[in-house]
Amino acid sequence: MPGLVLEVYDPNDNIHFTMVSFKNVVKPMTLMKDVFATKYSTFYKARQNSIDNAAGVLSNQTGITLKPADIARINSNAKRVNNYLD
Repeated sequence: MPGLVLEVYDPNDNIHFTMVSFKNVVKPMTLMKDVFATKYSTFYKARQNSIDNAAGVLSNQTGITLKPADIARINSNAKRVNNYLD
């Protein structure tokens, strides 16, 4: 059935999008920098790694050395609070 989706949400209402207006924009979209095409399976594997080893990813990206208690807390939080909309 064709049509325009105006509202989308998940059963627990963790994610909820509602169309609020239309706006005619003439300005072109700005593309993100440092992005590349990939397969969904490759993206999913990288995302899963970032959840499983969130503290390691954080440490690698920032250069910060984390304490063992911080590593456990960060990894636990990453597994608990992620709800992705794919």
